[in-house]
Amino acid sequence: MKHLSYIGTYIIYRMLIRCYGVLFLFKYIVISTLLATISINTIKAQDSFSETNESSGSSEMSSLIYDQLPVLVMTEGFGNFYLDVLYANNNLYVNIEDLFKKLKINYIVGQQGDSIGGFIENESKHYTIDYNTKQIRVGPTIFRVKNELVKQMGTQYLDASIFAEAFGITLTFNLHSLIIVLKSNFELPVVKEKRTEKMRKSMSRYQEEVFSGTILPRTYHKFNFGMFDWGVSSSQTFKTRTDNKISLGIGTELLYGETNIRLNYTNQQKFNNRMLNYYWRWVDNEKRTIKQAQVGKLKSQTIAFLRAPIIGASVRNTPTTVRKTAGFYTINETTEPNWTVELYLNDVLTDYTQADASGSFTFKVPIIYGFTTIKLKFYG
Repeated sequence: MKHLSYIGTYIIYRMLIRCYGVLFLFKYIVISTLLATISINTIKAQDSFSETNESSGSSEMSSLIYDQLPVLVMTEGFGNFYLDVLYANNNLYVNIEDLFKKLKINYIVGQQGDSIGGFIENESKHYTIDYNTKQIRVGPTIFRVKNELVKQMGTQYLDASIFAEAFGITLTFNLHSLIIVLKSNFELPVVKEKRTEKMRKSMSRYQEEVFSGTILPRTYHKFNFGMFDWGVSSSQTFKTRTDNKISLGIGTELLYGETNIRLNYTNQQKFNNRMLNYYWRWVDNEKRTIKQAQVGKLKSQTIAFLRAPIIGASVRNTPTTVRKTAGFYTINETTEPNWTVELYLNDVLTDYTQADASGSFTFKVPIIYGFTTIKLKFYG
C-alpha cells in the first residue's frame, strides 16, 4: 500500500510540473507541510488537555453533563420561593449561598470563593464549608465530601442529601413537578422573623383604656319605656307559715339617663321602705367635668355590717371603664448600633424599637397595677 501511495504522489507531482512548473510545485509542497504541522499540533494539544483532566481526578461540573433548573421551594411557615439548581447524574446540587440567603442563615464567603462560613441555629453553632479540603465542619463534627461538593462559575453547589445530614435541612425533590419541599429540625431564621413580625403587628399595648375597633354611639332619650319584669313564688311547709313572694321591676330611659324601680314583697314581713328600690343614673364618659350622676337609693360605701341603702344623690368624674395603668416611666439603655429591641411585660410583647447609630434606645413603660415583670430581647 505504501508503494502505491508513493507512485500516486509521484504522478501528481509530474502532472503539476508539466502544467504549472517547478515554482508552483515548490509553493504547493510548502503550504501542505505547514497545514499538516498545524493539524498535528492541534491534535497533540487536545490530547494533552484530555490527559490533564483525566489525571486530575476532579469531579468538577464542567466535566459532567448537567441541567440548570429553576425549582420552586416550599417552606412551612414562610411560603414559597424559586431557586436555581444543577441536576446531573440523577443528583441535585443546590447553590449554597443562594439557599442560605433566602433562608436568612448567617454566612460569609471567603475572599477566593473557596469557603463559606457562619453560624446556624444559634450563634454558638458555627459551620465552615471548605472546597479545597472537601470538608464541612458543623460545630465539632466534620463531614467529608468529595463528589457531593462542586464548583461552577465560582459558585459552590452541594448535594441536596448532605444538607439534611450536616445542617438538619431536608430537601425533598420532585423532578416531574420541579418542586423542593424544605423542612428543618430547627426554626429557620426567616420563619422566626416572620413570626416575630406577626407578633409585633398584633401585639397588645398597655393603655389607660382599651377601645374596640368599632364603637356604636349611644342615643339618649328624654323618655323611652324599656322593660317590665315580674315574678311570683310560694313555698309551703308542713305546720309552718306559707311564704309568698312577689317581685316587680320596671326599667326605662328618663331625662337622658336610666331609671330602675324594683319591688320585692314577702308576706313574712310588714311592707316597709326597704322592699322598694329605685334610682336614676346618668353616665357619659366623654364629658370632662361630670361623668356620672345618680339620684335615689344609693349603695353606701361603708365597712359596717349594716349595709342599708341611703337616699341621696351622687356626682363624680370617674369613668366607668377599668383603668389598667397608673402612669409611665422611661427606660433609657444602650446596645449595639441598629439592633432591634423588644419589650415584654409579663411575658407579653408590648412594644419594640430600633437602636440608633450610637446604640441608644428608649421605652415608655406603663406602670401597671399589681406585680409586673419586664424583659428586653435584643436582635442584631
